[in-house]
Amino acid sequence: MNLELTTSHPRPGTAVVHAAGEVDVATSPDLRSLLETIAGDPGVDHVVVDLDRVEFIDSSGLGVLIIGGRLLGERGGELCIVCSRPGILRLFEITELRQVLAVHPSLGDALGDRTTR
Repeated sequence: MNLELTTSHPRPGTAVVHAAGEVDVATSPDLRSLLETIAGDPGVDHVVVDLDRVEFIDSSGLGVLIIGGRLLGERGGELCIVCSRPGILRLFEITELRQVLAVHPSLGDALGDRTTR
């Protein structure tokens, strides 16, 4: 399966990356490239990665999310995740990434609250 990535800007300073498909060793470089581009935009300090249409994510995909969060954090920004899929949420809990990245149950929550972890 492939990975489909689209980006929206619901308000100034915020970018939302909508992902659909699988984030794995073959597709995670695409997500990494997009996140690096967005993180390099000084006009964006809040990035939301919407994983609600992602069916599978492996360790390379999780690593990309960590890198994206680190890149934004280095310049005072924040990366957060939207995910309501139980299997993927379980990965965030097992790997303790919920302590590193804010994970929200909906896009509205992610856009409305930039501090919940």
